[in-house]
Amino acid sequence: MMKIKKAIKFVAVFAGAFMCLGAYAEVWLPKIFSDNMVVQRDVPFKIWGKAKAGSKVGVLFGEQRKMATVGKDGSWEITFNGLPASKDPMTIEVWEAGKKDKEIKNVLVGEVWVLGGQSNMAMKFSHLLSNEYDKYSESFKKELENAGDSKLIRCFIQREGAAAEKPQDEFPKNSAWLESNPENAKKFSLVGYYFAKQLVKDLDVPVGLIHTARGGSSMIAWIPEENLEKTNYTKARNEKYKKAKSAYNYEDALKKYDEEVAKYNESVKKAKAEKKKIPSKPASIKRRPEKLTPWTINTTPSYLYNAKVAPLAGFPVKGFLWYQGEADSSGDTLKDFIPQFKTVIESWRDKWGDDKLPFLFVQLTSYSTKSDYPMTRWQQFLATKNIERAYMANIIDLGLEKNIHPPFKDKVGERLEKIAMREVYGDSKVMPYGPIFKQVKYDPRGALVSFDVQNKRLVGKGKSRGFEVKLKGGWIPAEAFIDGKSGVAVYAKDRDRRREKIEGVRYLWKNWAGDDVWLYDGADLPAMSFTDELVEQNKK
Repeated sequence: MMKIKKAIKFVAVFAGAFMCLGAYAEVWLPKIFSDNMVVQRDVPFKIWGKAKAGSKVGVLFGEQRKMATVGKDGSWEITFNGLPASKDPMTIEVWEAGKKDKEIKNVLVGEVWVLGGQSNMAMKFSHLLSNEYDKYSESFKKELENAGDSKLIRCFIQREGAAAEKPQDEFPKNSAWLESNPENAKKFSLVGYYFAKQLVKDLDVPVGLIHTARGGSSMIAWIPEENLEKTNYTKARNEKYKKAKSAYNYEDALKKYDEEVAKYNESVKKAKAEKKKIPSKPASIKRRPEKLTPWTINTTPSYLYNAKVAPLAGFPVKGFLWYQGEADSSGDTLKDFIPQFKTVIESWRDKWGDDKLPFLFVQLTSYSTKSDYPMTRWQQFLATKNIERAYMANIIDLGLEKNIHPPFKDKVGERLEKIAMREVYGDSKVMPYGPIFKQVKYDPRGALVSFDVQNKRLVGKGKSRGFEVKLKGGWIPAEAFIDGKSGVAVYAKDRDRRREKIEGVRYLWKNWAGDDVWLYDGADLPAMSFTDELVEQNKK
């Protein structure tokens, strides 16, 4: 009772402090400060916005009450002391000129993670409701029905197609925090949801997810313009983009597009009337011109970063979850993969002013494609060796041959969560990694591949598959035998060729690995794909 009286008295005094400070003007807050939000626990929490220059803005949050004077540019910010995790809904009140202007309700305090990348991170429960996934969707439908069981999972949703030429201080239209329930969860990232679900279970605290991912997006779209000079590829692409942009006239491009669409529609109409084969749609009309850019939004340098990441600056988070790479898995962009990836990570950390923020990411899975997935996976693995506090989840066993969007996102989220528990939350009992390639030792007839194995031992499922050896410049199938707890002995499958000198050994070095995924550990986590070629060494 005394606490209630004390609070009422304080609010009265707090409001009274504004009475002589001039006329009321509405306070503006970024959309990230809205009902159902989750605040990162145990760190200072900043709230900011705009109001009438020179006026006083006060904010009540829990037992903390703080005030700020609005600057000449109309901006203000207030920083609160860090709060412990809380499942009890709280309200943030914003006052200006003696009037309570805003109430942010149902606020929890816990762990906040940013979701980044492209379509496999953006993939939602709603995607699994289509006929394409009938074979797999039953368990996901049941999960969705029970999504309201945990009110501790929240997600800040942003419009996927949002883009901006310059860094924004506000989020795309209709961005909002959503509390988990059967309807809202349809819009949640599957990877993010399952990550959060397991994290809530392990930590017993609320979890907030901030969604930024965009399907089909390249890394260059997620790098701020001032950092595009840091890699050869992004520098060259940005220069090319600027030339294209200066020559671009949207109205002319749209007019030409409409004319070509009309022409094509006429050809279709004519073909149908004459009962002839329908002509293929020309590449020039497969994509409607963008008003903001002569290129696609997904490939335009910095535009996705500007719209969806830049406004987050200052909002405390625990770390980042990233699932991307498909769009950078071939050509010149693949050649510069690690420098680009490092620039993304460092740019985002710089935006939050914390170079220690963990970056958890997903290695590409198995899929039949013309791109170079094996080399992309290898570059992703090497990135963990070159970038501090970057941790990778191997999902080589969770793909579909003909579908770039496999549905097994529950396992992807859970593998990421295990990494977070060990690397971020310090639970040394959690062993989140499958066997990781360590080295190869060669003898005259074979090779011994060593792995780092966290979970007890290596396990081969059925007959050995997936290994190859290089003989006289060509790769041929190999036989493999588990040797002890962490080794695999590899020999040419063709016994007549076992006397030939081995020039290299590799495992799952293919786009679609499929049933060739053979090697696991005691926790049923798959071994990493790798290649080791000793061509230069054998020449000596």
